[in-house]
Amino acid sequence: MKGVKIKQTITISLCMYLIGRIRIARYFFGDMIPKVVLISVLASTAIAQFYFPKPCPPLGGNIITHKETIPKSRSAKPGYLETFTDPYFRSKITRVSGNKGQPIPVIGSTWPQNCRNHYQKDPPWNADGSVLYLCKGCKMFLDGHTYEPLDLKTPPGPARFHPFKPDIMIVLPRRTNSIEEFNLRTGTSNTIATFPGYSGLSYMSEGNISGNGRWIAPYAIKNGRKVTFAYDIKEKKKYPDIDLTGWEIDWVSICFSGKYVVVNGKATQNDVTQIYESTTGREVGSLWSSYGHPSHYDLGIDQNGDDVAVGVAKSSPNRGLCIMRRLKDGQEKALCPAGSHTGTRNIHRPGWAYIQSTHKDPHVEEVIAVELTWDSEPIVERLAYIPNVKVDYLSETHGAVSFDGKKFCAVSNWGIPGGHVQAYVVDLTALCSSSVGANRD
Repeated sequence: MKGVKIKQTITISLCMYLIGRIRIARYFFGDMIPKVVLISVLASTAIAQFYFPKPCPPLGGNIITHKETIPKSRSAKPGYLETFTDPYFRSKITRVSGNKGQPIPVIGSTWPQNCRNHYQKDPPWNADGSVLYLCKGCKMFLDGHTYEPLDLKTPPGPARFHPFKPDIMIVLPRRTNSIEEFNLRTGTSNTIATFPGYSGLSYMSEGNISGNGRWIAPYAIKNGRKVTFAYDIKEKKKYPDIDLTGWEIDWVSICFSGKYVVVNGKATQNDVTQIYESTTGREVGSLWSSYGHPSHYDLGIDQNGDDVAVGVAKSSPNRGLCIMRRLKDGQEKALCPAGSHTGTRNIHRPGWAYIQSTHKDPHVEEVIAVELTWDSEPIVERLAYIPNVKVDYLSETHGAVSFDGKKFCAVSNWGIPGGHVQAYVVDLTALCSSSVGANRD
């Protein structure tokens, strides 16, 4: 059944707490307390601990969802800031990286050979889509609409855009034990929390903050041991360390809702995963011990409102397919015949995942969005044709979606072996019929 499930454990605990507060108030003040006061007591206490927004429907409009193989041919490579209409899917595509050696407008210097977004799990757009950040092979901010370079401030370490504050990035500054809120307009930082006795706080390249920007789970070193822990930014509360002894860590991250911490790396073998409760540090279920099951995945929520991992399966069953796997119980489902790196940074359009596909019919060299549903065959939205040929790591298809799910920053050498790896924006805005939005509670 689609829609958001009632989170029973949280709801029951909250209700018991509210009843307790009312009983205490009645004991001391009897019937002197007006109903309006009791209502305000309930309202002030009813703060959602974890983030489960209502999942979104298909984009609708003129978005193509049929499953037929579409013969395609590569057109001439577009020029810098040239926009054209995709002949197969009708989206607007703009090349936003310039040619090597040419002057960079506004900020000066010249374009490098390669300039693209970081990774599919690192949101390249800010909260309102007004800024696009390219930081692989280059380091620059672009206007999110015109794609002209902007003279903004660079964060003092690995950073993630806050999903609801357009000017803010959550930074783990290098060689510190703190979490900071960085303003890219003013260049100023505000320390959120400092952790004495810890060092080397890190996103491990692929870590993230929760969907509402409230939770984070940095990797760290304490007393020579590898650990991670959940931290609630809103309540300024640190939760118990999770000991990572015995792991060769690839990455750690908080999940979309903030309810779980996810650890990926080598334990029994390469590319395995363990889920932990963020507030207790206890293991959730057994180790996902099958190799890469899933791999190259991101953390989102499904159409039922449950936390899931979505990526390509590198071992049986469903090897080579995009799968989702539920964090609370490890249950999985094959979604579509499209491998490669999968992203769920579409925070304001939950219930979907985005893929810049590379090799699976019928989606060869396409940008697609897949519905994260258990109850039926998922809808696959076919969004753009972006030719690319992989020759090295930099030319892998690590494209990433905007928070609202209506733009995608694709990685491409335009199918030219050894060609420059550049960023291309796919804009779906004119094709969509549905509105997109999310709350932050």
